[in-house]
Amino acid sequence: MGEDFTSIELGSINNNNQEKIDDTPHTKENKIGFNGEENPFDRASLFSLATFAWVEKFAFHCFRNVLEQSHLYNLAQCDKSSTVSKKIQKEWQKELKKDKKKQYWKASIRAYGLYYCLGMLFYSVYCASLFVGPQLMSKLINHILLLRNNTNDDTLDENFGYYYALAIFGASMIGSFCNYQSNLISSRVGNWMRSGMVVDIYAKSLKLDTAARRQTSPGEIVNLMSNDAQRVSEMFIMLNNGIFAPFLMIACIVLIYREIGWPTFVGLGIMLIVAPTNAIVARKLLKIRLSIIKSSDRRLRLISEILQYIKIIKLYAWEDSFAQKVTDARNSEIKSLSKFSNVKAGLIFIVTSVPNIISMVVFAIVFQAQTGVSADRVFSAMAYLNILRWPLNILPLIFAMLAQVKVSKNRVAKFLLLSERKPVETIIDPSVENGVYANEASFNWEVSKDDSFKLENISIQCKGSSLTMVVGCVGSGKSSICQAILGDMELIKGSLKIKGKIAYVPQQAFIINSTLKENILFGKEYDQVRYDYVIESCALKRDLEMFPEGDQVEIGERGINLSGGQKQRISIARAVYSDADIYILDDPLSAVDAHVGKHLFQKVITGALKNKTVILVANQLNYIPFANEVLVLDENKILERGTYKELMESQGEFSKTLKLFGIHDCDSSDSSSNSTVMEDSDDGIPEEEEEDDDNQIREDKEEEEQKETIVDDLGVTVVLSQKKKMKERFKSLRKRATKYKSKRKQTGPPPMASKELVKVEERETGAVNLGVYYSYFKNGGIGLFGFIIFIFILETTTTVLISWWLSVWSNTMQFGNGSISLISDQYLYVYIGIGVAAVIVCCLRNFFFFSFSVTCAKRIHENLFAAILKCPMSFFDTTPMGRILNRFSRDQDVLDQMIASSTSQYILYSTQIVATIVIISVITPFLLVPIAPIIVLYYFIQTYYRCSSRELQRLVSISRSPIFSHFSESLQGVTSIHAYGREQDNIMTNYHLLDENNKPTMMLQTINQWLGLRLDFLGNLIIFFTVIFVTINRDSLTIASIGLSISYSLSITSSLNRATLQGTDLETKMNSVERMNHYINGPTEAPQIIKHSRPSKKWPEQGGITMDNVVMSYRQGLEPVLKGISCSIAPNEKIGIVGRTGSGKSSLVLALFRLIELSKGSIKFDGLDISQVGLKDLRKNLAVLPQEACLFAGTLRMNLDPFNECDDEGLWRIVKDIQLYDKVKELEGGLDCAVSENGDNWSVGQRQLICLGRILLRHPKILAIDEGTASVDATYDAWIQQTIKDKFKDCTIITIAHRLNTIIDYDRIIVMDAGKIIEFDTPHRLLSNPHGLFTWLVDETGPSNSQQLKKLANTIHQNKQLN
Repeated sequence: MGEDFTSIELGSINNNNQEKIDDTPHTKENKIGFNGEENPFDRASLFSLATFAWVEKFAFHCFRNVLEQSHLYNLAQCDKSSTVSKKIQKEWQKELKKDKKKQYWKASIRAYGLYYCLGMLFYSVYCASLFVGPQLMSKLINHILLLRNNTNDDTLDENFGYYYALAIFGASMIGSFCNYQSNLISSRVGNWMRSGMVVDIYAKSLKLDTAARRQTSPGEIVNLMSNDAQRVSEMFIMLNNGIFAPFLMIACIVLIYREIGWPTFVGLGIMLIVAPTNAIVARKLLKIRLSIIKSSDRRLRLISEILQYIKIIKLYAWEDSFAQKVTDARNSEIKSLSKFSNVKAGLIFIVTSVPNIISMVVFAIVFQAQTGVSADRVFSAMAYLNILRWPLNILPLIFAMLAQVKVSKNRVAKFLLLSERKPVETIIDPSVENGVYANEASFNWEVSKDDSFKLENISIQCKGSSLTMVVGCVGSGKSSICQAILGDMELIKGSLKIKGKIAYVPQQAFIINSTLKENILFGKEYDQVRYDYVIESCALKRDLEMFPEGDQVEIGERGINLSGGQKQRISIARAVYSDADIYILDDPLSAVDAHVGKHLFQKVITGALKNKTVILVANQLNYIPFANEVLVLDENKILERGTYKELMESQGEFSKTLKLFGIHDCDSSDSSSNSTVMEDSDDGIPEEEEEDDDNQIREDKEEEEQKETIVDDLGVTVVLSQKKKMKERFKSLRKRATKYKSKRKQTGPPPMASKELVKVEERETGAVNLGVYYSYFKNGGIGLFGFIIFIFILETTTTVLISWWLSVWSNTMQFGNGSISLISDQYLYVYIGIGVAAVIVCCLRNFFFFSFSVTCAKRIHENLFAAILKCPMSFFDTTPMGRILNRFSRDQDVLDQMIASSTSQYILYSTQIVATIVIISVITPFLLVPIAPIIVLYYFIQTYYRCSSRELQRLVSISRSPIFSHFSESLQGVTSIHAYGREQDNIMTNYHLLDENNKPTMMLQTINQWLGLRLDFLGNLIIFFTVIFVTINRDSLTIASIGLSISYSLSITSSLNRATLQGTDLETKMNSVERMNHYINGPTEAPQIIKHSRPSKKWPEQGGITMDNVVMSYRQGLEPVLKGISCSIAPNEKIGIVGRTGSGKSSLVLALFRLIELSKGSIKFDGLDISQVGLKDLRKNLAVLPQEACLFAGTLRMNLDPFNECDDEGLWRIVKDIQLYDKVKELEGGLDCAVSENGDNWSVGQRQLICLGRILLRHPKILAIDEGTASVDATYDAWIQQTIKDKFKDCTIITIAHRLNTIIDYDRIIVMDAGKIIEFDTPHRLLSNPHGLFTWLVDETGPSNSQQLKKLANTIHQNKQLN
């Protein structure tokens, strides 16, 4: 290779001699928890599986330690996403082959149904065990009656009561074992369904064609992956209850008939009358749920878009406009949610009041008709009625859930059936050269739309070692031709074939949230030789030296902590490292400075890639002479084609453009052969050493200008280079770099606050703070909540009174020795009165509480969204978008739909437990002796359990966020993922993230069953001791008291279990409130409006800017990016800002908008310190034209004028000013024409023009332009510059420039380096200093262009002198 390392060609690297680097740390850490261990479920014994004893070691670990993700067991093999998804994908493929309607749920049943049937078998045994207790209770009461009536009968065994106690206990335990096995199976199948759906949705999102992508949005798909998939998962947990509810009801009715006879049919009649209500309400709930989903999708789409473009929204002070859009969507959602809650509350009221109504009617008939039913039969009937309450109570929840699940499964199926992109035909003939072959091909973005953009009659052959340049005006189809080759546009006619691997560099760089090194490798193996060469070629060496962590520096979402040029160079480096055969480069040079662009063209495009097939879209016409072929696009077609020479000889329109911009003829073959030895400023030499080298460089300048190959910014002049001299110079610079690196190793990197940009998601530990509960209930009103609690207590009291009064009544009717002396009718009237009161209280409880919960959810969402909008930009720099979306999707869904039921049931079961213990303790006081230690044991078990459950739930929530972040990232870079063939890698990443989420999910489900079984054991002990003490005290207790005590003891097991599980479930759901409170109480930027310090509406009236010792850091603890900036800018002055990458140019603009607050110093507009005014008052009076144009989904009108402040005439005038009048007139809707997600239906150049329209409409007194014309061609660039000069001549303009020709006629130039202003003067005076940095930057554009720039600066100076 010799000394000239840059002469290495990527394709010629010998892979057999690669030096492999192992980045895996070898330091052994003390292992905590069970990370990496096989899941005990896979090897547990039958006894351990039956009792869930295999989780006890884990539960003890959680009790002793704060649980972390790394402490968890590996997933059981059957629960892994890869295993689960294969089953459902296999069945779904079978479903797709059917001619009839494709049903995703049918595929699910075939995939997982057999295992679920095992759970149903267990549940059937549990249901059967429920009836054993009442049967034995009836026999026990009958046995006691026999003993009382036949005291001298020696044939009666007095110990039968104890046998009954053992039998009831045994039957209950068998039921408990079967119930929790069934629950775990249901939970597992539900989680399989969720995992399969998430994997399928993610994989499908990577396959969608353009038309399908425009039918949906990232927010809607996030909704599918979070809420819809979760709905289906939860449905499986409850499904057994719904399946067996009818059978339980039939069994109860049959058994009640056996006890009390024909009055049962009266109760059955009431149930039949009420039954149609369920179907009617279910249809109503389904309709409302569809409305909720629609509003929720719209809300999430808006929030996703706001988070993606939060920087632009803040710069334009558009928070109010977008907040109103989200508020409108949320209000629509709340309206539907209120209807849903009211209908659901009505259904619950009807169904829960039915047992009370049946009880009143049936027992009134029993006693009034004098059917002669004995007390033992009455209490058996009461026990069966208590069993009947459960299926009747659960049915409304089942119907509501089924309504939601039906919507969810249909939405998922509809998404999975969307159209997919068709793969581009590949050539396998080895005799054909690698390349792209299109013959009379026509492409369309959306065939179904008449106004969709098309490419027509495209015929190209880009093959072998060639450089094809694609040029044309804005909207001519340059980027579309790249997308067509990649398969994103639909081929309508003709043919398109490709041979070879493709690498793609998009116009807007795709950056993943990982290290810089991983962004370049992009899944490829690390090859040090290739990697170092790529870093050198792509001018990234100096950037790596600037980062303390080097190439291990973490890059935030969408490259938030990188400049536009850095992002693009990393994107180019990824492509070069991939060592592909075909390179599609979509205008990659527009985002970088001119001298960096020259470096990239020489070292990469005509250097590293000179033996590749390269298709380069470019607005830099100066590189055209180096192309083997040039395609000139206009109006969707290839208007002209040929080499530079052929185009010039054709005397076509494009040749006039070339002449206009001074593109000269050249010997491109000579220049290409020598261009790889060129060096430039970004050769990786540190700034300090570079400055020492400046004098030597400048001494050689005249000689180099005569001997180097130079690529101008506007013109091209080519001469032979002196290769030997350049090699020596390169060797010298390499030695200096090595010396600098050695020095850095000795001194170490500069101090940093933290190596991690994206922080680990915040998380509380221990019990959920009572303050979290208070914050939730406070949103609905503490007074109202207190009243609702009172209603709950009143409801339980009336329910207990019904049973107690019935026992007194039955005892009086049978034995005539009641404690209350009333006639039968009076007993009936009191009984009916209590029953009616219970029904009314139940109605009040349902409607009040569900309305209360909707209010809480509404206000928390309002507070959360308001807080997010007020967060400073540093928050968005360090917080992944998926993490925030998780709050607005899954966590908000918990508040909207789930927390109300958990809270309601927890309070209800808790009051029932208290009432039950009071009743059985009053009847059998000695029962308090065994109950006391049982309650203590119960407390310790549930405390022990909560240590596991709450931390597992927190891990479930935290591990869910990366799934959404990865998904959002994948959608943004889906074209790059396709181009590099990384679909399967990303699906594997999705598998991994899903498995990480499923680890705590499955462990939580298992530990729930572990707890339930142990609580059932304690509850069954209470039943056992109740029967024992009843048997002991049979002579002193009335039959009514015995029946009441046993019937209530039979219900305490389920009440204890459900209260504990619901309490824990409530705590885990309060975790969502806790997580949302983190952001509600998070960091905030300065106030939007300071009432006592509001400037005039016309401020700043003049536009003068004064900066005094401005110091700014992006975050606390980081090095300042602006270091003592002081300068004054006169009103209406035009200021250009130039400097190397990382010099602080963009940071200075951000400081003007207070997007980042100053650490020190001040900035004043017209003498008023901007820190003394509100952000809204400041930003709405400024404007910025950003480098990365962004459009919001909606209409063109909304994107130009989000506050609807301008009439149609004014908007059309703006559209004419930005040269889009003809285009907009052709589109359906005119000003209201559609703008799709991210503005994908507009070219990048057109998006930039629309952004220009915004500032024309705004007409601010101070305008900042951050290389706002980078994405447009030279003609449009010149036109935009002239438009800005004409329209904003009475404004102060600050322009960050890559193209120096755009600012050479400005009043003054700020030259920045390392966060400081090192030069600030007129262009003429700056160029008068031959050793100045601005002079060097101008010289770097090449001799021809630098002479033009200097001549232009001198002419402007002379004209000003004359004036």
